[in-house]
Amino acid sequence: MLAIASFPRSGNHLYRYILEYVTGQFTQGIPANKRDIPIFNNIFELQPDCLSHVDRSKLLGIKCHTLGQTANAITNYQITGVHIIVRNPYNAIASHICNASRTSLQQFYFRKKNKIAGYIVSSKYTRNLVPFLPIYLEDYTKDSFIKWSQLLRSYYENWMYFDDSHLINYENLTNVSGRKNELISSLAKIKKEINQEKYNSFFADIGLHYKISSSGKDRAWGGIRSSKALTFDTKSQDAFSKSKAFIDVIESLIIDEVSYCKENLKKHPGYNQYLDLLTSYLKTE
Repeated sequence: MLAIASFPRSGNHLYRYILEYVTGQFTQGIPANKRDIPIFNNIFELQPDCLSHVDRSKLLGIKCHTLGQTANAITNYQITGVHIIVRNPYNAIASHICNASRTSLQQFYFRKKNKIAGYIVSSKYTRNLVPFLPIYLEDYTKDSFIKWSQLLRSYYENWMYFDDSHLINYENLTNVSGRKNELISSLAKIKKEINQEKYNSFFADIGLHYKISSSGKDRAWGGIRSSKALTFDTKSQDAFSKSKAFIDVIESLIIDEVSYCKENLKKHPGYNQYLDLLTSYLKTE
């Protein structure tokens, strides 16, 4: 059984759809969230019966978004591997912030800075986050990066040594030229669970399956369809992720994590791989 880990907005839904399709086994959403249903229970507008072959009695994996959730899955289930999906932190965190519900942001600020709690909800600014990163979003960005890096650090310190563990690069997973090789490599880790007929069918029309996956609308959180999201505007989201203030904050956090890695993990077997991944995300002129 797998722990399917990722920071939010990093392709967990897509990857779980692929796993369910090619294995015929289901993946459970985050156990603590009753609304986070298995993928086969979604309503797929493009092809409603796409996952009708999934066996409801066979559990393949558990969705996880945080270090704590992943650790709990490992403790409570017979986990043989962690499949972690890693997205560039600039894009992952920007997407998470821009698509986070106003309620979740309000709760965050109530805990962190009570004096400005509720401001984001009442401001006309909530649907237009560009072109700069406001001071009151900086803490949320830092908190998000900690969660992003905790998953990666734990993977390289512990989970990568499980028999079926694998790291999936989100940028390759969502790139037309890179997704096939990325998936072949990750699915090889669970070869014994693969339904060969469905595996062949998937790769015969991989583009269609990506479209079907994105048409699933009965999700624990509505994604870009959610009326509670800060913004539906992908142009604003893209501009936000490229704004200098936001980039400076993320880059500073990556540099701090690189320093921590060099000081504390140098003798660890996963040190070089983690360091290489971190430095690959640093913006260079």
